[in-house]
Amino acid sequence: MPLPQEGATRAAGNAPQARRPRHHHSPRFAFSGEFPIASRPNRSSRHDKDNSLSSTFDRVADIIAETSEIDRAEITPESHTIDDLGIDSLDFLDIVFAIDKEFGIKIPLEKWTQAVNDGEAPTEEYFVLKNLCAKIDELRAAKAG
Repeated sequence: MPLPQEGATRAAGNAPQARRPRHHHSPRFAFSGEFPIASRPNRSSRHDKDNSLSSTFDRVADIIAETSEIDRAEITPESHTIDDLGIDSLDFLDIVFAIDKEFGIKIPLEKWTQAVNDGEAPTEEYFVLKNLCAKIDELRAAKAG
């Protein structure tokens, strides 16, 4: 399936463009490819989970800042990648690939976007950073377990 048209595009070799406008809607995503589905991990103590989430968030926020040229100070656990940070689907793909590489996982992005597009899950479930980081931690635990 083709990706939806984005408001801002990048031309190869050009300098970074001005900051993209913030979206006030949840655009539909279309991605192709297969991503493995992870099972739910065993639960550890709340303290360990909070520390892991904080560490995961810091790493993910750094990836977002480096990949999308968003000021790191603007990225919070409550940030919605689309609505608050204005990240388009192409940049989000770059971010997901960088996260996959950083954490040694495969984010099931096609499954997640299909659930959102089908109305089975709100975008916040996967695209608010604290929720995304929790999903990353679940994928890491499933891989380790």
